[in-house]
Amino acid sequence: MANLFDYLKWRGDIPLSVDPFGEVDNLVLAELAYTDFEGILDGEAAGGFLPLKEICSRYFSMHTEEEVLARETFVRKAPLLLKPLAESERFGGMQLGWYENRICVEKDEQMAAVACLLPDGTAYIAFRGTDDTIVGWKEDFNLAYMRETTGQKQAAEYLNRFRSEEMPLRVGGHSKGGNLAVYASAFCDTAVRERITEIWSNDGPGFLKEVTETPQYEAILPLVHSILPEGSLFGLLMHGKFQHHFIKSSGWGLMQHDALTWEVERNRFVKGELKDSSMVIDSALSTWIDGLELEERKSFIDTLFSVLTSTGSTTLEELGQNRLKNLGGMVNALVALDKDKKDVLGRVLGALNKSSREAVMEEMQKTRK
Repeated sequence: MANLFDYLKWRGDIPLSVDPFGEVDNLVLAELAYTDFEGILDGEAAGGFLPLKEICSRYFSMHTEEEVLARETFVRKAPLLLKPLAESERFGGMQLGWYENRICVEKDEQMAAVACLLPDGTAYIAFRGTDDTIVGWKEDFNLAYMRETTGQKQAAEYLNRFRSEEMPLRVGGHSKGGNLAVYASAFCDTAVRERITEIWSNDGPGFLKEVTETPQYEAILPLVHSILPEGSLFGLLMHGKFQHHFIKSSGWGLMQHDALTWEVERNRFVKGELKDSSMVIDSALSTWIDGLELEERKSFIDTLFSVLTSTGSTTLEELGQNRLKNLGGMVNALVALDKDKKDVLGRVLGALNKSSREAVMEEMQKTRK
């Protein structure tokens, strides 16, 4: 089925003045945020903007397509969007700038963003989703117990850089990037928030309930577009309050989270319906998370990731390499845990098992009626 690359072939010759910015355009730019612009938009260029065509030329003088495709991550193809974007009438005149990529293991922080100045006089602020770093995934898990993660705070501060600008703003991202886009839009300065016209969360997880009950969050709800594949898991986690728009994906199971599997027809996504399997999993995870005290959630997450990092790995790619050695290291780390931490792991995993059984039984009873 057609994906983002096909969309740029079909619609790339149609300027935004003829066919205004839409949902697929949003995902293209959200996916572009996964590109590593180190050496291009950082350093001396960090304070300004560069034409997309120049950025594309610089990037592929530093990286080959073979190198990009050899990376072991589901977002490895994101940089390849640069060429069709730069060659298109629709986005060829775009400029990119204010690239930031912040990673701090000690603070469980991973926040990256890039600003896109569009030919229609607007800006799209793209927040990157979870990258391949273990600290990035840990910050995702921290959403289960933290009112505000370091990454969310940094995202709001990043958005405040636009307080002196005048152009209308669109804010978006994929996966955790969608979460950051919603959070930053809600808790940035009022002067910035008033210029936001659209917020795009592409399979982005939700928040603690107390966040969704704030007046700042309530104020931006009419602007939020939440797009989820029909087999979504990540986008259903935690609390959101906004309505979801479900679409079809050519992926299976968790791979539907990969935005390049989302099916496109003309300038829209192909409509879908939430699958029963996703509802069962969501019910199980929601019951599990809501049944745990915040401190127990924190203890479980800290312990789990202490075991993962005991291998010395800093990325999922590294963790996947030499699997037997890394598995042995994790087993040793588990054995070395003190009794309290082992008890927490046992209780939390036991609760997950119980909520999963109950969710399956509930769905079976619905089917029999």
